[in-house]
Amino acid sequence: FNTIPIYLKPGQFNTRPIYFKPGQFNTRPIYLKPGQFELRIVIWNTEDVILEDTNILTGTQSSDIYVKGWLKGFEDDRQETDVHYNSLTGEGNFNWRLVFPFNYLPAEKVVVVSKRGSIFSLDKTEQKLPAMLVMQVWDFDRLSSDDFLGKREKERDSCF
Repeated sequence: FNTIPIYLKPGQFNTRPIYFKPGQFNTRPIYLKPGQFELRIVIWNTEDVILEDTNILTGTQSSDIYVKGWLKGFEDDRQETDVHYNSLTGEGNFNWRLVFPFNYLPAEKVVVVSKRGSIFSLDKTEQKLPAMLVMQVWDFDRLSSDDFLGKREKERDSCF
């Protein structure tokens, strides 16, 4: 039997109490805790990478290719491959493994990042971010800063 009147206008609601006997139902709250996961990536090859450097003597173009990767929210834990020196065709061969440990909440499909807000903070704050992998390709330079060559971001649906 429904005691809620039918004549409620849109935007209004009505409630009614429901009484249970003690011990009739398990009323403990449900806490969802993030699980510890690990994302493992193997970088085998790169191809069609931009040739950024030009040899002064021969005039041929080349790049010294390496790859950086991290999960969004974990920028301090980024990892890099070794450098594939003097690539004349834009190809690089690596066979390099990147391992990213993280806390993941499958029910909400988010990565849980816990960090201190500042140096003076005593407690860590938790932040829930969409799971996203960031990969960048760079050109290594010995005397100047490295050159950015490209970037790819993959969301959870395509890589988790």
